Amino acid sequence: NRPRVPGMTLAIERPHNQYDSAIFVKPGILINFTSKSEQEDIKILTVDLKTMSITSVYKPPAKCLRFPDQDGRHVIISDFNCHNTRWGYNENNENSEFLEKWADAQHLSLIHDPKLPSSFNSERWKHGYNPDLIFVSASLATISKKLVLESLPQTQHRPIGIQVHAAIQLQFVPFRQCFNFKKANWSGFSNNLDATVNNTKATPQNYQLLVTAVRQSVKKIPRGCRTSYIPGLTQSMTLQFKIYKEKFKNDPFAEDTIATGEKLMSALSKEHRRSWQSLIESTDMTHNSKKAWEMIRKLTNDPQKGDQHYNVTANQVTHQLILNTTKQPELRLHLDDEPDHSELTQPFSLEKLNIVINTIKTETAAGLDDIRTEQIKHFGPATCEWLLKLFTINFTFSEMGLQA
Repeated sequence: NRPRVPGMTLAIERPHNQYDSAIFVKPGILINFTSKSEQEDIKILTVDLKTMSITSVYKPPAKCLRFPDQDGRHVIISDFNCHNTRWGYNENNENSEFLEKWADAQHLSLIHDPKLPSSFNSERWKHGYNPDLIFVSASLATISKKLVLESLPQTQHRPIGIQVHAAIQLQFVPFRQCFNFKKANWSGFSNNLDATVNNTKATPQNYQLLVTAVRQSVKKIPRGCRTSYIPGLTQSMTLQFKIYKEKFKNDPFAEDTIATGEKLMSALSKEHRRSWQSLIESTDMTHNSKKAWEMIRKLTNDPQKGDQHYNVTANQVTHQLILNTTKQPELRLHLDDEPDHSELTQPFSLEKLNIVINTIKTETAAGLDDIRTEQIKHFGPATCEWLLKLFTINFTFSEMGLQA
């Protein structure tokens, strides 16, 4: 019986009672020609697709490696049964040294990932090995990725595969909404907030109205999340990226497609280098070391695991503990014979309020009222006056030992 794979078409086969070899292709793929050869029980099957060729090789363990020269662009998936430290063995044998020299002469690159599972797990030696290898032409090395699939039933082997992807790929991130303060309409935000507080009396009971007004004014601040993006892709590269996607869709192995991808990769690399230089030159740990430590973690490739998310914040826990307190603080009326004229007893001024607002740090978590420091820094004149009156009222009633 001839081998069959559901959804695939048999392109070429070399029957054998023990080492059967075959290549299958998807329906619709145009095959230029097929060829097969055998020398000293080493089986070589090739399918040519005009722009490139796919070759399958099997070499029994006891045979010496013999392999013809290759022309053009190639993907070679083979079971060479060669031992080499480059693909997970403890030593090198003579066949593997010959294989490395032949691959260098043919400008072929090994596609191997040591983090992937072994393609063969020996039941006898209780160890995993990688006799199955993938070699590709140098022009395809940067866009090729090795795959190791689930193990086959009743066998010690895992199928291997190769995935050829675009030179430039979108990076996907989880959807998480956040404010984009760099694109915010701060003048509109300040004007809307000032118009609201002008009609509101500055009392502690009306503070919640201010919080509501701030939440309503956030319509002037874009909020969203890019779930897919390409780091370093500038506006001038967008058209070039669209052209490359169309070429890759039509023929990913064409010379023009590969050349366009390499040109785009070079432009992205220059942009990444420019961004890094700008970041290093502007990094200053004197006042804020957050950017500096982020850069150090990136340079040292320090893996950062995502912290577990809790629905209850520390502020909410503190607030609930205050509400659960059974004993309320006693209100005492301070009647001093001599008034205190120290700096701490002086009323608040608008100048001091602006100094405090300008010195608060940005990119920090919001408080219990869900107001960010970036929003506080862009409060308008009327809103700052409203806050000043509120602080003065609270301070005055606190000095008298009364509740406002």
